[in-house]
Amino acid sequence: MDSAYKFKSFTLVPPPFQGVNIDTKKKVELASTGEALELYYKVAGRLLDINQWNNLHGMKRQMYALYDMNGDPKSTLAEEGDYIRLNLPAPHLDGGKRYDWVRIERILEIKHNERNSTAMRVRPTVDPTLKTPWKAGNTAHFYTTKTTNTFVVERLNTSVTVGIHPRNEIINTKQTQGVYNMVRNILIGVTAWFGISKNQWNSLIDGLMYEE
Repeated sequence: MDSAYKFKSFTLVPPPFQGVNIDTKKKVELASTGEALELYYKVAGRLLDINQWNNLHGMKRQMYALYDMNGDPKSTLAEEGDYIRLNLPAPHLDGGKRYDWVRIERILEIKHNERNSTAMRVRPTVDPTLKTPWKAGNTAHFYTTKTTNTFVVERLNTSVTVGIHPRNEIINTKQTQGVYNMVRNILIGVTAWFGISKNQWNSLIDGLMYEE
């Protein structure tokens, strides 16, 4: 385990106890601390600007949209309690819900002389736009609420690393309703396990780190 994993931001990454846990990371070395800080702050800003993920270099699909705690579209930077709507290149959920959803449950920023870190952890959730009491709804995602994804941007001296850390990826067959949704979640979940999600994460990381 490299030294970056000992930094406090990684306390946002839950321990693996079930399902699939495959990290995706990219590290670049800069010529100076100043250049590393400049890239770090650029990438950290992009990380929290969810609506602009669709416009990052190399991204080819309008997949992400930010919503506030009330389930309304949001145009500013992400905050704890916000929701991210996912428009996956896959069959949509049945019952008019259409999209998959995650909730931003924690954002942590740490500043230090040698290290800087920004981390954001998300977890599958119900559709916050439901007109009925949404807290009683089914999980609108192909993984269960035990699953998390933690996005981390770190600077260590002259290096900058971006990592996406899925934990406990468990296919949602019980927190959903109907045979269609169950089969759909199994197909997407298994496909994701076999590399589709990692390809998407690599594209997102490349876009976040792109230097014009």
